Amino acid sequence: MPGSQLSESQSASDQPKVVLVVDDELLILELAEQVLERAGYRVVARASGSEAVDVVREQRVDIAVIDLNMPTPNGWETLAALHEVDPDLPVLMASGFGSDEEARERGALGLLEKPYSAAKLRSVVASMLEQHGR
Repeated sequence: MPGSQLSESQSASDQPKVVLVVDDELLILELAEQVLERAGYRVVARASGSEAVDVVREQRVDIAVIDLNMPTPNGWETLAALHEVDPDLPVLMASGFGSDEEARERGALGLLEKPYSAAKLRSVVASMLEQHGR
């Protein structure tokens, strides 16, 4: 039936998927927010790991994209703190440094290599939500 398919950014309840983006570089944070909002996601953008943990305590998040290289708490510390609040939260790390293998070993879905294009960000978020989303 036409119109019965959900877009990749919507859940079965017809609500947009919520993507938490965490990056201390405000330009990257704003660009990621714009790209994902245009793709139909509801984006919660935060500039620190502690703010991200507060978000996950207060509302449902479908996936988080976290910069690895941030001041305290850094990306790994933020990942651990998020998983203390919500052990099943799918998290994707983002960095120009580090490895996909290390990210997986530490409990993330993987590593999105920076700098990334708008298309790559959309594609990886959609793919990770399809595989691991809620």
